[in-house]
Amino acid sequence: MAGYRVKLGLCAFLVASCARQDVGMQDHDAFLDAMRSMSTSPHYVKIRLVDAAKGSARDTCVTANLLRGALDIEASSLNDRASAADIDTLLASNHAHEFAFSHPAALANLPEHPEPQEMDEASRLVSGIAGPDIAQSLQEGDLALFAGQGSRRQERTAALACALIDRGYRPRQADLTGTIILDT
Repeated sequence: MAGYRVKLGLCAFLVASCARQDVGMQDHDAFLDAMRSMSTSPHYVKIRLVDAAKGSARDTCVTANLLRGALDIEASSLNDRASAADIDTLLASNHAHEFAFSHPAALANLPEHPEPQEMDEASRLVSGIAGPDIAQSLQEGDLALFAGQGSRRQERTAALACALIDRGYRPRQADLTGTIILDT
């Protein structure tokens, strides 16, 4: 019975809208692989984040471990404790990758998010670089410069992760430097 309550509680904040046919949506199998990884260099996932309290929504990229933590915090705020298996089941059924959070601590578990102009700029930069040159550019080229500019490093890195996901890459956050690395 407790598992049933957990699923009902999680369903209250997971929005699985199959009507969302965003061309920039992450492949569902890649999303699930990222969510299952226990690496110290977590994958980024592209999600539609809904702030239920404000009624606002935005596309963003976050590391899978932070999303999983936010899901756990939200479930706990509903007086339920979600097991990893319960969260995995709900992630598998959420093909839209759209998540609504109402608890402030769950939202606080997710980092700041890029502005639309940062998302657009990252997309333009990534689309202008040939496939074989992407990894090099992430280390010491235009992509590294973009991510490292100004006070919004975390947000610009998230925008870059989204642009890479849109191109079919599987970006990760390097465990020591916090820079983006790609699965080979």
